[in-house]
Amino acid sequence: MNNTYLLSVLIVLTACLDVVTSDYDTLKQAKQDRLFERGWMPDILPVSTRSITVSNDFDLNTATGHFKISVNDLQTFKQRLKPTDKVDQFVFIEDGSQWTFIVSDDGTIEYTLRQADF
Repeated sequence: MNNTYLLSVLIVLTACLDVVTSDYDTLKQAKQDRLFERGWMPDILPVSTRSITVSNDFDLNTATGHFKISVNDLQTFKQRLKPTDKVDQFVFIEDGSQWTFIVSDDGTIEYTLRQADF
């Protein structure tokens, strides 16, 4: 009986976890999978983007992830974003969604997606 209870709890917890993680080696692969069309990432990433990891929470309609871009593309990428009051943190807002990017000097970028507060 104890095992049945534990199994029931695990099934309920698993059903509540609606997070899907996807990995893409290149920007081209992400585009082929329609990552941008589905709204999980804004279509502003430079061609040099690689090593993309996206974790989408379908229940909360949020996402987190990271990717790398060429150091040569950092300045152009940052120009597409709005700086925040935090060092190396930028935002991009489009169609009611807000992406917050933390940009490292080596081209590593972490991000979160949430619904924008208007």
